[in-house]
Amino acid sequence: MMFKQIREILAELHDYNNTFIKNCERIQSQMENNDLTALINQWKKIRQEFGTVIGRYEKEGSKHILDTWIQFSSDRAVAVILDEIRAKSDCTAEEIFRISGEFENSLEDVIRQLSEKTISAKGRAVFNALLQVMKSEKLHISTNYALMKDL
Repeated sequence: MMFKQIREILAELHDYNNTFIKNCERIQSQMENNDLTALINQWKKIRQEFGTVIGRYEKEGSKHILDTWIQFSSDRAVAVILDEIRAKSDCTAEEIFRISGEFENSLEDVIRQLSEKTISAKGRAVFNALLQVMKSEKLHISTNYALMKDL
């Protein structure tokens, strides 16, 4: 296990998020199905909003919190999912929803573990806030996907 500062971990989470967005855009550019394009647009928007939240913490967070060291090593589960989406050239709505859901769940697990490992209450609050954002996003996308399937 390695130790990293919270600022480094936030940067890594931001990179995961950006990689996911870029691959969604690549898949979307190869699609002609409007329903799938709409679904990918929703995922991209949610991931972009999450990236904005992380970016705010990176830029505006307390130096004391951002400089806090915690035990962390990159999560292999997130990397496997990113590798899977990199390999995709065409997807069904179900595949997009499954891969996106796996990405969300893996990222959420990483953030939850970080929260549990962080001794600093303020550092833990950063990760707990990110978890709250993710819960809200998951509810939103699940509802929209269910509505899309019903149409």
